[in-house]
Amino acid sequence: MVHDIDIFKLCRSILWHENDARVLLETMRLLSSFYSHGMTSSTEDQKGTNGLIFLLKPTNDILPSVIHQITVITTNTLHTELLLSSLQLLAHITQFLCHLGDNDITENPAMTNDDADTEIKRVMALALALMKQYQVEKLIDWGLDRLEEQSRGVGIGMGLNRSIAIHVMYLLWLFFHHDLVALDNDPGRAIRPNDDILTRRLKPSMQAIVEYIQQEDEFDKSSDDKEIEQLAEALGQFTII
Repeated sequence: MVHDIDIFKLCRSILWHENDARVLLETMRLLSSFYSHGMTSSTEDQKGTNGLIFLLKPTNDILPSVIHQITVITTNTLHTELLLSSLQLLAHITQFLCHLGDNDITENPAMTNDDADTEIKRVMALALALMKQYQVEKLIDWGLDRLEEQSRGVGIGMGLNRSIAIHVMYLLWLFFHHDLVALDNDPGRAIRPNDDILTRRLKPSMQAIVEYIQQEDEFDKSSDDKEIEQLAEALGQFTII
């Protein structure tokens, strides 16, 4: 199915024009499974995943990227399942782009010849550069706000929604781990992992969430609690002690 461009054209149209949360939810789930498959494919298989590449291409000079539209849905929905699915899709797309980046894809979108491999590199480099420039900072700022809400028990879903906390924490970790945070064209606007703003916003939220789950009875602890503690520890390396 990842070779069927028509499926991806339909998904792109849904992301741009559909308002029904149920339709958007199933579309996000489908795309998430596609990009998850793309991460585990061999290099030769990736060259044939035309749909995955197609969806990440900028549509034209008027419409922003699909990553932009997924970001808009993520940062505006109050539908818990849709939020979780869109966060998972963003994480899989980020991993997909960075995985290809580890295979010698440069961020220079200049195209030197017309072969398929170079076209993939050009599209992926451009998609990654645009994501860093326009979406990453917004998602980090939004994610820090959501974690603060979760730490106070007033976020989406009310109380501490462990699934939302895990997905937000993991997406932030991906951005920091793959060094996608600084904006190349305007370093002064970038939120960097060691900036005081992260220490003031991220660290207290992590501490409050971890303290909350540690106060519960040992019998009530779940695998989600352990994952939250592990992610909090991983994110801790990006804050100033």
